[in-house]
Amino acid sequence: MHCIHRFIKINCLFLFLLSLLVINTDCLAATAQINWNDKTINWLGYNEGLAIAKRMKKPAIIVFY
Repeated sequence: MHCIHRFIKINCLFLFLLSLLVINTDCLAATAQINWNDKTINWLGYNEGLAIAKRMKKPAIIVFY
């Protein structure tokens, strides 16, 4: 009986780790395909963007990714 429980635990752990690998691979593939429109948008760092928005008295859009 002890061997069966150990076998089930090992299989569950293996399936869990395998699922993490598959999910991580899908996430990496998805991020590689994102087009942030770098040719048109002048992306700025957080501090620099806020400073310019305050100086120009304009709202800022902050993208956290």
